[in-house]
Amino acid sequence: LRILVAAGAYHIAYYPDEIYFNTSMVLFSWNATDTFDPITVCNVFVNGALKTPGNINSPSGNVTNYTHSNIVDGLSYWNVTCTDDSGRNGTSNTLNFTVQEPPRIVLGNPANSTRTNNRNVTFYYTPYDNSGNVSSCTLILDEQSNETNSTQSVSGAQKNFILYDIAPGWHNWTVNCTDPSGNEGTNNTLRYMYIDLEGPGITLLAPPDESFINYNNI
Repeated sequence: LRILVAAGAYHIAYYPDEIYFNTSMVLFSWNATDTFDPITVCNVFVNGALKTPGNINSPSGNVTNYTHSNIVDGLSYWNVTCTDDSGRNGTSNTLNFTVQEPPRIVLGNPANSTRTNNRNVTFYYTPYDNSGNVSSCTLILDEQSNETNSTQSVSGAQKNFILYDIAPGWHNWTVNCTDPSGNEGTNNTLRYMYIDLEGPGITLLAPPDESFINYNNI
């Protein structure tokens, strides 16, 4: 699809069109063709908002790419506006795409392979989401949902769960979070910890029990 937007100029928005992304980083591609100007300058607009940091040189007749990050979840509409040397502006057709990016979770303490004699443990985590908020998070202990915090929090704010009287032995843990659009994300790198309530075992070797010794250098 291409639209004649100015004398001698054609502007075509190619990609993306009706595509779903599970990332907030989106690649935009277009072809700006001008009969008299070998290079036009272009800008990308998403939902009416300028997304390019400045004019992008777009050689006439060639595909130009631009990547933008941190686009929020949901359906978005985009187009490109270009200007040639004579000051004529042209706007492409409008296409759409949808972003559904799950939250990303960074695990804090306890560190992997932690060994402790404390059965009360605080699990720290920091969720991030392109929407700016996280709706809820769940602690996964030994691959089972354990506790859920359903209080909405700001993306990038450290949170924690506190568990009491954890059984002795090895345990693994991670965190799952949901954003306001219902997208779920889990840190798939399990952390392991060991609750150790037993002291070291000691075996006495010498001298033997109830020994009679006739020297004082033992």
